[in-house]
Amino acid sequence: MPAMKYPYKISFPRGYIRKIKDLDCRWPYLSYERKRTMACVIQLCDINRWNLNVWRIGLTAGNLWEWHSTIPVIALIETLLIEYYYQNGWSSGDLKFKKAIDLCNSKGVYPQKIRDDLHILRDYRNEVHIFLKDKVEMHDGIPKKYNKAVNMLKSIESCIMKHWENKCD
Repeated sequence: MPAMKYPYKISFPRGYIRKIKDLDCRWPYLSYERKRTMACVIQLCDINRWNLNVWRIGLTAGNLWEWHSTIPVIALIETLLIEYYYQNGWSSGDLKFKKAIDLCNSKGVYPQKIRDDLHILRDYRNEVHIFLKDKVEMHDGIPKKYNKAVNMLKSIESCIMKHWENKCD
């Protein structure tokens, strides 16, 4: 394929990427710096969401592209769990995602079903270690795992908010 002399002058749809100030209110229990970082990652997720829903890419490339786009969503979940755990003073030591999932469940932040689904997402995220991935499957062009991760992020935000509000009463 010959190299392009000039890139296409295509602009991303205006207004699709949400503003940081409209996002950081989702996490009143986080520090300003953490809220800002989380909001920046959500902006990346906005771009990924648009691309996943506009371009239908199948085959194994589509599978890996969806996985690549899903990792930031799972990273947001991981950050929320670990930050919330630390802020409650439940631990001061080094906390990894797997342990954070179990410990937040044991503290009543969310039910067992969410805990089990979080471990499935964590395993999916861990495929960043390519040597752990047995086989790359074909993709049907529909971002099911991405959408599942986004729905889990919403569930975790809701569970943490309820737990935080009850703690504050």
